[in-house]
Amino acid sequence: MDHKPHRPSCAQRLREDAADRGEPVQETAHRIHAHCGVTLLRAHRLARGLTLQEAADGLNDLGARYEAAPRADGDQLGHWEKGRQPRPVTVDLLCEFYASTAQGLGLRGSSQSSSPDEPPAEERAPARRSQQALTPAVAPRRAADTVPLSFEQQIDAARRSVDRTLAVGTVTPMQLDLLDEQLLWAREQYVYTPPAPMIEILLGHLF
Repeated sequence: MDHKPHRPSCAQRLREDAADRGEPVQETAHRIHAHCGVTLLRAHRLARGLTLQEAADGLNDLGARYEAAPRADGDQLGHWEKGRQPRPVTVDLLCEFYASTAQGLGLRGSSQSSSPDEPPAEERAPARRSQQALTPAVAPRRAADTVPLSFEQQIDAARRSVDRTLAVGTVTPMQLDLLDEQLLWAREQYVYTPPAPMIEILLGHLF
């Protein structure tokens, strides 16, 4: 395997040759991985001729079937293709989207079995995800769950929470992935949520 990944045009030639031979897309992905020096996750996308944004849109369309499924954008998918490990619930979604296993995508942490004896993902019923796993990290807190705080108290509590986080000084890849999802959600909500309620929601996720 070459140290420097090949250009997408190389994967395109391999994909077109594989299509002429009637080669299964899974085999094409492994061929691209071995020949072009890209990760398995990227190879599966290139084997289908998808751009990063097209793949992210497909993931989001698939996730729409499930309550509070994780969302992604092209930049986030690109990070995963370069080696960042997504959260287990996201790995499950990627496995279903690419009809593969976590091992087949070069990932770890799936909550589903990756046994080679299992049927392909497209032949299995969609995996049932637990309510806890699919509860969005950015879901607004209900007023009944906490004692109501004034706006100033919320800001002060958020500042203390951030100070404690900075004092720890370590951030795991999973935490970065979760932050990416939170930012994506906040960016979408910001378009149609008034400023004051939006600030209150964001403060609720900082402490």
